[in-house]
Amino acid sequence: MHRIFPTPVISASPSSLIPWNGSVKILCQGTPESYLYQLVILGNASYKEVEKRLGIQKEAEFVIKHMDTTTAGRLQCRYMKQYRWSEYSEALELVVTGLFDKPLLSAEQGVVRLGAKIYLRCGSAHVPFDSFSLAKDGEASLPPPQHRGPQGSFTLGPVNRSFSGNYRCYGWHSGSPYVWSAPSNALELVVTALAALLCLGLCLSRRISTQTQTLSKPTIWAKPDFMVPKGKPVAIWCRGAPKAAEFQLYFEGSLSAVERPRTPGPLNQVKFLISAMSSQTAGQYSCSYWTGELWSEPSHTLDLVVTGMYEDEDDVPTLSVLPGPEVTSGDSVTFCCHLQTATSTFFLVKEGRPSHVQKKHGTTRAEFPVGLVTTAHQGTYRCFGSYNNHAWSLPSKPVKLVVTAGLEGPRLSEPAGAAAWCCGQRPGLCLREAGSALPVGGLVLQGQLEARMWGGPTWHQEPEPEPEG
Repeated sequence: MHRIFPTPVISASPSSLIPWNGSVKILCQGTPESYLYQLVILGNASYKEVEKRLGIQKEAEFVIKHMDTTTAGRLQCRYMKQYRWSEYSEALELVVTGLFDKPLLSAEQGVVRLGAKIYLRCGSAHVPFDSFSLAKDGEASLPPPQHRGPQGSFTLGPVNRSFSGNYRCYGWHSGSPYVWSAPSNALELVVTALAALLCLGLCLSRRISTQTQTLSKPTIWAKPDFMVPKGKPVAIWCRGAPKAAEFQLYFEGSLSAVERPRTPGPLNQVKFLISAMSSQTAGQYSCSYWTGELWSEPSHTLDLVVTGMYEDEDDVPTLSVLPGPEVTSGDSVTFCCHLQTATSTFFLVKEGRPSHVQKKHGTTRAEFPVGLVTTAHQGTYRCFGSYNNHAWSLPSKPVKLVVTAGLEGPRLSEPAGAAAWCCGQRPGLCLREAGSALPVGGLVLQGQLEARMWGGPTWHQEPEPEPEG
């Protein structure tokens, strides 16, 4: 009984789509004891030998130096071992391209959300093709998506990151399925954490390097806030000139999404939606717009922060203020942020002032000296701990600083080391006397000593906001 040989494996390099007069390598993999390889092309129920290779080797390489219609088709290979032929390999479909003018590839939408489907169209106004194929650059095998009819329609998705790449379409006639047109212009699919973006050609190719006119810089902002709890949605808005036709959003310097103004609504601004905030979508954003002729300069940078990345109760910081939440104009004020778990960075934020975030380095606590305050400093403050500039802990409870107008004249400055000592104790009393700061506990003091509770209930603390439903 004859032993069954392993079926050979056939492949093409660099691709199964070869331009007219181009070259291609056909590899046929057999066994180490194989001494003869044969490459054939399948015709009408018959095999036509293309070439043979003699020599004891595990695989044989066949080179087609000038691709044309006679070498396009279904190719198979086999090998000889122990004076017997193996079975034929599976068929390799080899296509020659460039025999007709290129068709046009277009998309029904420019940006889609992750998990959605993308619809593409391929057609030609000059050549009456009755079949179309869609191919992705870098794919070695023949593309499976095909469509029969005067215009090709293709559906991709649900899209994920593996769909990123350049796509092209081809037209052909059903009577010659291995003779295709030249490829269409590339349609680039960029899949980001925000969306899937389609660009005809290079996404940035429309930028004009020498512009004789200048456009106003766009404005970028986040709503409801630049600080977004983990898992919550946020909208990034970009506003440009009245004639803005298209907006591009950049994340960490790379193109992330494209939007066009929609009606009803203002025609000079667009919204980029992040449905669920995470550490992958936190970072620096900017935007620019296109009027149809010119590109604007990029906007200023928007720092988008995700909060609530620390879930342990000990990872919620505590905020306090020295000498207290009610001060007089001209007093020296220092905020103290404390965290049970060691971290690397602390942030102090005043509500309504996202551009005035203060940053300090520390392990379990940090001081934020405000200096001599005025009524402009009053407001509600919170602090955060972080290992990352854009991924923060849950916020501390809010602390409201009230500043009242004081009498003119010299004021006593805060004694050296007082803020440092108060920030180093939790909770406790910080005593202020002319020229000294002393810790005491459980004492009722009279006279010149002034006792202030550090982190105590006498602060004007607002209740925590109700969680969103």
